[in-house]
Amino acid sequence: MTDEELMRSAGLFKHDHQTGKDGYSLAAVLLLGKDDVIQSVLSHHKTDAILRVENTDRYDDRDDIRTNLIESYDCLMAFIRKHLPDKFYQEGEQRISLRDRIFREVVGNMLIHREYANAFPAKLIIDKERVFAKFFKEIGRVDELGSGVRNTFKYCSIYTPGTKPEFIEDDVFKTIIPLKAQDIKTIVHESKWEEVRRKVGEKLTDNQFKILVAMYDNPYISGREIAVIINISERKTETNIAKLKRMDLITRIGPAKGGYWKINI
Repeated sequence: MTDEELMRSAGLFKHDHQTGKDGYSLAAVLLLGKDDVIQSVLSHHKTDAILRVENTDRYDDRDDIRTNLIESYDCLMAFIRKHLPDKFYQEGEQRISLRDRIFREVVGNMLIHREYANAFPAKLIIDKERVFAKFFKEIGRVDELGSGVRNTFKYCSIYTPGTKPEFIEDDVFKTIIPLKAQDIKTIVHESKWEEVRRKVGEKLTDNQFKILVAMYDNPYISGREIAVIINISERKTETNIAKLKRMDLITRIGPAKGGYWKINI
């Protein structure tokens, strides 16, 4: 393909039937345009990355991003890597970055689903306890049940045990990634698990109870991930999961990979 054929096939170079002219779309400018071209076409275009930990009235660090979306993605991920730790985690024999797995989904959604005709700037805000991603949108979350959202739930509960991400659907769409772990007693107090504990009583050990909470927070969680969260061996985790199955407290729906946990309470 020539450059023009490639741009046409991607929908970035189109024919305007009203004017009869051919030209680049706004998507082409935002994806590949130089900074001065983007500002001439869309003067309000910018994305704010803000660190607000010590100086909560203003900010400790800020990146005012006014470049194309490919470079914006790199800038946002670099800001996150600069200010958030990357905890050790291994899947099989390969170490993966929990931080990158979580935030590439958050940043990708922030850039893809944003309504660029609206002047409200997209914002990524890191504070002491959470990360906020906020942007104006006019469409729903097309990948609500897709792999991106599932991965965000999966890795968030490992990165910050006892937590799960929030997706708040409104005119300004918000994603919240908690950075501060909740104490297991807090989780129990704020959910139905206090009642569960009374019902099953001595039948549950502390580890079994923690496994139930982990499955409640993330039904797609694996035994290996549970072992990391509650800090016991994989063998002990599998033994406790087997006991919970025999007690009919949990059921595995679907295969080992791709399935999920159903809690029968």
